[in-house]
Amino acid sequence: MCIAILNKSTLLDKDVFINSFDNNPDGIGIAYSDGKQIQTVKRMDKPEELYNFYCKVRSKIDSPILIHARIGTSGGKTLKNVHPFKITKNLAMMHNGVISYPLIHKDESDTLHLVRFIQALKNPDAVLNAASLEYGFIEDIAGYGSKFVFLHTNGSYSIINEDKGSWDSENDTWYSNDGYKKISYKWHGNNKIWNDYTPFTYNHENEIIKMEREIINFYHFQKYDQLTDSEIIDSINEYFRWFGIKGNYYQSLKILCDYTTEENWNNQTVKP
Repeated sequence: MCIAILNKSTLLDKDVFINSFDNNPDGIGIAYSDGKQIQTVKRMDKPEELYNFYCKVRSKIDSPILIHARIGTSGGKTLKNVHPFKITKNLAMMHNGVISYPLIHKDESDTLHLVRFIQALKNPDAVLNAASLEYGFIEDIAGYGSKFVFLHTNGSYSIINEDKGSWDSENDTWYSNDGYKKISYKWHGNNKIWNDYTPFTYNHENEIIKMEREIINFYHFQKYDQLTDSEIIDSINEYFRWFGIKGNYYQSLKILCDYTTEENWNNQTVKP
């Protein structure tokens, strides 16, 4: 899901960084203007260190700072794909959402592909102007769900789909979603995984094996006999994650089996 934060001038609590990273653990970064150009600092872990650095920056500037924590849904889970991105020395961008188009470089995220495109524009800074064709183009890409935030060295910014997020007037800060709060789940793609979820071990009781067979047959069609016990365990646990199902193994399996057999058995065109 990711979380994108535009922090205009106040000092945010440390919990904002820690919760954002806990809920979106594939990298966290900030972007700010030092008065001459945009600077970005990113981490794959240790959000406390980035927060300490952020505090030092905030003590020196009162202009907007971009903060982003990532869940990798495309491209590698690498520092290269961590937001915010520098488009030019004077322009940075971050994104919350998914852009649906073919990826040329499989190790680069959908957002990084868009960054490459914006960098090729004659005037990338035009994305700050809501009346420009460039802004309109990014707005079309954003559609209903994606949110983009751009920041310029001079402190100006633009938020595409601003109304899909929310402003905290007390802190003068915009959040793309509630991913900065302490919550009881994490996002896996577009699905919730509850924090108290733990993978289950394989149980050889006949009724459970029967349910597992039905589920594997449904989602893998005729591949059940080709799967090892370990692969069956991994598959079943992944289905639990996708559906956000939690509880003991038998109860969870029964819920998933009922969903599979009763609602979807005659519509096998849909796979997780």
